[in-house]
Amino acid sequence: MTSDAGNRRFRCTLAWLCLMLAASPAVAPAQIATDVWTVDNGLPQNSVYDIRQTRDGYLWLATFGGLVRFDGVRFVTFDRTTPGIGSLRIRSLHEDAGGTLWAGTEDGQLIQYRDGRFRTFGAADGLNTEYILRIEDDAGGALWLTSLTLTIRFDGQRFEAFRPGELPRGVRPVDRSGSWRGIWWSQDAEGLHCLIAGHVRRCLPASQLPGGPVADISLDRRGTLWLHLATGGAVRVGGREERAYTVADGLPSHPIEGPIFEAVDGTLWAGDATSGFLLRMRRGVVERIATRAICVYEDREGSLWIGTTETGLRRARARVVSMLTSDHGPSSNNVYALLHGSNGTVSTGTWGGGLIRRQPDGDTIVLSTLEGLPSPYITSLLEDRSGRLLVATSAGVVIVSESHVSPLPDPEGWLKTSVWVMHEDDDGTRWFGTQRGLAWQRAGRAGRYTSADGLPHDEVTALLRSASGDLWIGTRRGLSRLRDGRLTSYTEADGFLGNQVRALAEHGGAIWAGTYDGGLYRLTENGLTQFTTAHGLHDNGVFQLIDDGQGHFWAGGNRGIARLRIAELEAVANGRSDAVHPLVLGLQDGMATLECNGGRHPNGLRMPDGTVWIPTQGGVAVVDPSRVRDATGPPPVHLEALRINGRPADLDRPIELGADEDTLAFDYTAPTFVRAADVRFRYRLAGLHEDWVEAGTRRTAAYHQLPPGRYRLEVVATSGNGQWSANPAALVVVIHAPFWRQAWFQMLAGAGVMGLAILFVLGRAERLKRERDHQRAYARQLIDAQERERRRVSNDLHDSLGQTLFMIRQHARAVADEAAPAGARGAAAGTLANLAARATDEMKEIAHALTPYQLDKIGLAGTLEGMVRRVREACGLEIVADIEPIDDLAGPDTRIGIYRIVQEGVNNIVRHAAATEAVVRVRRHGRAIDIEIWDNGVGFSPTDLPADRGPSAGLGLTTMQERALALNGVLQVQSAPGGGTTVTVHLEPLIQQG
Repeated sequence: MTSDAGNRRFRCTLAWLCLMLAASPAVAPAQIATDVWTVDNGLPQNSVYDIRQTRDGYLWLATFGGLVRFDGVRFVTFDRTTPGIGSLRIRSLHEDAGGTLWAGTEDGQLIQYRDGRFRTFGAADGLNTEYILRIEDDAGGALWLTSLTLTIRFDGQRFEAFRPGELPRGVRPVDRSGSWRGIWWSQDAEGLHCLIAGHVRRCLPASQLPGGPVADISLDRRGTLWLHLATGGAVRVGGREERAYTVADGLPSHPIEGPIFEAVDGTLWAGDATSGFLLRMRRGVVERIATRAICVYEDREGSLWIGTTETGLRRARARVVSMLTSDHGPSSNNVYALLHGSNGTVSTGTWGGGLIRRQPDGDTIVLSTLEGLPSPYITSLLEDRSGRLLVATSAGVVIVSESHVSPLPDPEGWLKTSVWVMHEDDDGTRWFGTQRGLAWQRAGRAGRYTSADGLPHDEVTALLRSASGDLWIGTRRGLSRLRDGRLTSYTEADGFLGNQVRALAEHGGAIWAGTYDGGLYRLTENGLTQFTTAHGLHDNGVFQLIDDGQGHFWAGGNRGIARLRIAELEAVANGRSDAVHPLVLGLQDGMATLECNGGRHPNGLRMPDGTVWIPTQGGVAVVDPSRVRDATGPPPVHLEALRINGRPADLDRPIELGADEDTLAFDYTAPTFVRAADVRFRYRLAGLHEDWVEAGTRRTAAYHQLPPGRYRLEVVATSGNGQWSANPAALVVVIHAPFWRQAWFQMLAGAGVMGLAILFVLGRAERLKRERDHQRAYARQLIDAQERERRRVSNDLHDSLGQTLFMIRQHARAVADEAAPAGARGAAAGTLANLAARATDEMKEIAHALTPYQLDKIGLAGTLEGMVRRVREACGLEIVADIEPIDDLAGPDTRIGIYRIVQEGVNNIVRHAAATEAVVRVRRHGRAIDIEIWDNGVGFSPTDLPADRGPSAGLGLTTMQERALALNGVLQVQSAPGGGTTVTVHLEPLIQQG
């Protein structure tokens, strides 16, 4: 070993020796952690003069910025803007036997807080004093106020003042304008006399007075008197027993200028204004907190509160986490592997800082590459059966004995890589989890399992030999079990969604696997259960599973250290619960960083003294489970504020609202001072829904547009252990229905609706009658039209075609008469041919009137143009056809329908319009067709059509309307007397027919 290496080892040894001696939980005093709240956190002012916890759980603070209420999370300040408060400068606090809170002010006012309302008493009420230092109530319920110059009795009606000379035994106020104690006292031959709750009492006989002079007297919140000695030290009077604390116990040699308080656990707290420290004395050890304390108070949950002159509100508590760190470079604090050897040696593997070994005698050895390690990056540690230390690094495995380093035989070269985990069986078989598979060595033999043999991945990150003899193997892509040489794997296909297994443990017959980012898994014969943040885990990274023997796993992650109740995990796995409630430790508990380390083994320790050691990026976090404070039960829940349509409402009055007051917002809380930020809430509005709404840590909720009804708002809380409030905070809200939903209005409305219904029925019957009459009239018109059409066809057949056929018959007889001259027979034959041609034409005219056969031959456009041409030739009407080809848009039925609409429109013009000009226009627009028939005739009023124009015209338009509807179209008529007529038909969309 070189001299540089020896000097380096000596420096490192000295540094770690000092560190371990100072910080080892076995020899070190409990470290004090303080939480601080100032104006930056919501206090109105940084001086806290008095502290009280009222029976509803709130902590009240006296400040010169007002009266402050604290629930553990948020401060609420009551000041001059609050009705009933007359002063900001609050000096003292007291809760009487009836639960009323009283506050004394610097300017001699007394503030009462009862049933959510404040009232201030002052000179106008007969209270003439200044600087109320202390408030007490006696057995009869009277209130006693102590000021610098007076003591005052208040019976609820009047104030009665007493001066020092009016009290027995010569008790007098402290001759100090800034006194914070408020105890009047005197000393004579009979002993020490004090004024307490309006009565002068002998608190200590002369025979028991201390030898030194008494400088002052204070009374703590338990009613214990403390004598402040002029020569230093203090004497406790009353309580369990009288006891003297001296300079030898750690108190200063000068008079204590501050509060003295003894906590439930026997810890003595003393504020020393001269030195500026708050002293904590416990089991012969004195610790100091740099703060000028005005008051010290212990709440019902055991939290110790300190009011200071200028640094706000503090809470003192023993640290749950102590950090073991080193000043030997940052890499020495980046710890991964921890091993407690059988001889008591603690080995720490760092990432870049080598191996640090603390031996039972306190000597510390640091090994790195200078001492023979292949690499300063330690990946795993193992003590074999012979007591030798195997150290795996990123470049191979070595054996360390004392300070000697030798390589581990590795003929196959499988260990010349990162070895993340090592394990040795009882038969001497060694297992090495590497980046290239699971290697083993036994009695000169070696072998290896890889993904080719069934491992989910070649990189092996954790190993566990279970009680059943199975070897459990954690890899980067899942979990495997090796039994009798056969591998069974659990991967994503089996529900194992974690990325990389970092920790394995066995408890209660189950295999537990912590992963890098997939949460925690529990594997039993019944299947696989996954736990994530959705089930309540603080982090989906579970890097350790350290069983503390008290029913808990301790697990580090990237967000601190969590204590998991194994029974809660099993309840979720068995379907008896849906969430776990971990206790999470972080920076406020003493951690130097939230980021824990894992993936190298052993990745945590449970030491013989019960402490849990977890490696982090900032050193070793030592957790003392005995210092962890659990909430004893769910905290009390309170509704603090209610807003109706955005306006504050008084919670002390029945909440009855109008129909338009349908938006409610409310604030609630649960005062507790043990992990207050972890308190979770549920609420529901019975009458609207019966299911609880999971609010998490949110402390406000709202409902909008509530229907009229009676509702009961309920809120419950849990402090994180899964136990919910048995008695919810509740509030009844009634929203009245609007007048139109009242019974009287509904009766009137019902009668009105009934009357309207009768009128409606009668009116509908009348309308139906008119419609039936109209239908009958229309049917008669339709029948008449059909009969006229039949008569027309009959007349045409009889008068035209019938006569022609008769003449054909006569001429045919003449041709057939052989006796007739040849010339006569020839003339008859010619006439017969002409008559036959005429009959043919007449038959075509009649057939055309019935069915336009031209539609199939020349199309719709040609047929319509032919119709218009014949009308123009026959009637002398200047009628124009402007028709686009549309046959591709319409089937046979549609073409006939369009033809009949145009035919009827043109007939109406010829018969009724007396027009000189007319236009028939047909246009196509995509798949739609527009028809327009215009004339400049006499026009008419469409509403007066039946009376003005007769049934035939009305029937013609009605027929056109019916045909348009049958074609999925709309017909419109625009006309006025003397203004011509325009009929338009829009057909859209048309579907090809036929």
